[in-house]
Amino acid sequence: MAEFLYLIAQLKTGKLDVKLEDPKPAEIASQLQNFSHLLSSSVYYYSPVDYEKIRASAAKAPISRPQDLAAMLKSFTPTKILETVKPFITLQLLQPTDESQVKKWKKKTRALEQIAISAYLHALFVQVFPQNFKQSGSPSKAEVRLAANMPAWKAVKKVDCAKTENKEIFASLCAIYHAVHAKLPAFAQMPQMAGSASERKSYSALVTLLSSLNFPSDAFQAEWLAFATFNAAGFPPVPSAELVGELYPELKVPKPRGNFGKKKK
Repeated sequence: MAEFLYLIAQLKTGKLDVKLEDPKPAEIASQLQNFSHLLSSSVYYYSPVDYEKIRASAAKAPISRPQDLAAMLKSFTPTKILETVKPFITLQLLQPTDESQVKKWKKKTRALEQIAISAYLHALFVQVFPQNFKQSGSPSKAEVRLAANMPAWKAVKKVDCAKTENKEIFASLCAIYHAVHAKLPAFAQMPQMAGSASERKSYSALVTLLSSLNFPSDAFQAEWLAFATFNAAGFPPVPSAELVGELYPELKVPKPRGNFGKKKK
């Protein structure tokens, strides 16, 4: 079977229909970066927060350089960010009267609050790294689809945006975004960049890591390194599928599939 990469999306902020046959690494990297920006620009419009109000709040402290992120975050704590964004959480989780359900409610509440914090971090992140993308093609369906069949990557992820609830679209977009982000360095042939790893996940580790980084001059590489650092510290601007799953345990976000006709072992 020929190698291919299909990136299809019809979302609130734009549309994309890209089908590459036997693509070259540089072409793959360029299209994945464009796709990731489209996903990032749309993801919070399907989330349980009012992103426009969160973005307006974050814009009161404008920043423009990667170094500004660390300086800005030093003046915050997760508690302070939560105080800012809490009024913009649109999902109400009522405390259960059944004591046996309280533990689950607390776990969901923590996940919801963390997603709201991530939305604020995203609003800061995109001030420094604008999520510009080029629209192309005309998807036949209101869906998001990632299909890759290459020696280094076999995956299928998709979600129907016309027939699916927002919470499932949100979960799927987060999962697809992280899948794309993880594969970008290999196709972009990026140099090894130290500093994004963290031995512990904490807000203080995030600030420390960001403060110590030497950001590359290449805008894309700087963006990837910054996101990887947020992610390593446990505060990704786009939530992980696992975190979304804690809020919506009833969802089963499809995992990458890549059999493509081969027999399963």
